Amino acid sequence: MKSKMISHSTVIRTVPQQDLMNELKFFIRGTTKKEKCSPLDLTKSSLTLLKCLPACRVAIFEYFSKVFDNAALNYIEGIETEIKTGNLPPVSESDELVISEIHIVLVSLITESASAWAPTISTWSLELLGEISTKYSGRAHISTNLNETLQLWMACRATRTLVDINTKCLSSLIH
Repeated sequence: MKSKMISHSTVIRTVPQQDLMNELKFFIRGTTKKEKCSPLDLTKSSLTLLKCLPACRVAIFEYFSKVFDNAALNYIEGIETEIKTGNLPPVSESDELVISEIHIVLVSLITESASAWAPTISTWSLELLGEISTKYSGRAHISTNLNETLQLWMACRATRTLVDINTKCLSSLIH
């Protein structure tokens, strides 16, 4: 049954039990910058650990927070560049891909076991959404009303994904 759950999602690596320690070591080396690794590989490692070794979830959600914060920063800096130069730089494909991978797996966890995952994921996503919106509230735009602010944040893949994840959490807990 466990291997069946893992095979449903292409973003989670199938890791034999004895290799989980190596996966954990890779994640630690990557997040502490002791080893250079691609954001996608590090994200896949974190998603595998979240699914197969949920005791690591605090460290993994901390890593996810950095990923989402960095993507929001890149988005805000892009808007600032557009304001200064008139040209909007291209969206970071790496940010888009990594956030998409995280989104897929978190939604899968919520769907498979709402009572176990939805409260944790909902709390994390709401807190992070608040932190990001507070951190970048004075940058990149002159927002005159709530509608403009909401449009700005819903155009950001990272914050839009956090809203979607939280909506799925709350919906799964209600039903």
